[in-house]
Amino acid sequence: MQRVAIYSPSTSSGVIRTHLATHMLLYIENIIEYKWPILYKPLQTVVDSGWSLQELLRKLQQDPTCNVTVLGPHPNAGVALAGVRLMTSDNGLPNFSPEEMNHQIVKFIVADDQVSSCLLSARYY
Repeated sequence: MQRVAIYSPSTSSGVIRTHLATHMLLYIENIIEYKWPILYKPLQTVVDSGWSLQELLRKLQQDPTCNVTVLGPHPNAGVALAGVRLMTSDNGLPNFSPEEMNHQIVKFIVADDQVSSCLLSARYY
């Protein structure tokens, strides 16, 4: 019988996290398939900088020597608002999920300044 280790957000062993980096391809595949939260901070940083998990997966499949800790921001990161994640599918549209829909609505409101124009309306004074 194979022994299975249980990892949680509080798992903080540097050795375990370093070892996880050697299995990044498998880790990303499982995050996508099982909708796991990203608990490996270097991977979360890369995703926050604009890389989608699917793009990272393709990059790691094409170049097994690639390391997510040295990728830097996505080449198109300047296209989005600062601090906004880009979650896109192969056709360039955002992947659909209730969370992503919420994210896109908030992004639109912030970018289009809808809230302040509504609050400045005369009927609110």
